[in-house]
Amino acid sequence: MPNMTDTPDQIRSSHHAEWSILRASSLNALLIGAPHLTAVAVGMLARGARSPIVRWNPAQWDIPAMVAGTLVIDDVDRLTPVQQERLARWIGGPGTGVQVLALVRAPLFADVEMGRFSASLYYRLNTVMVELRVQADLPNGV
Repeated sequence: MPNMTDTPDQIRSSHHAEWSILRASSLNALLIGAPHLTAVAVGMLARGARSPIVRWNPAQWDIPAMVAGTLVIDDVDRLTPVQQERLARWIGGPGTGVQVLALVRAPLFADVEMGRFSASLYYRLNTVMVELRVQADLPNGV
């Protein structure tokens, strides 16, 4: 079972290729996992991320005013439909040089299929998807 003492070396992704791509690029990404695992992943990615790095919690209404850098969105599944629409337009807008790292506890695709999460936003965020788990939780051989 994951715990707060897991180190980056103990955390593994079930999508090794995507993790490598994300670490070497500035693509938008959907990071799926327990909050302490996604926090470690963001910390590991911060070394190569665009500055400034700004965290945004959906409980705050407005998207931070940014034209460059990295926007880390906590609990992206908690965005309201209006926030989802605004964020999708903002990400797809001209002149936005912002990388978006969206954090979520569980995969969002079922929410997209049920109409609870914007498909447009999902595909903008899901350029790279990394599912984070501790090595003990992965099937043998992964």
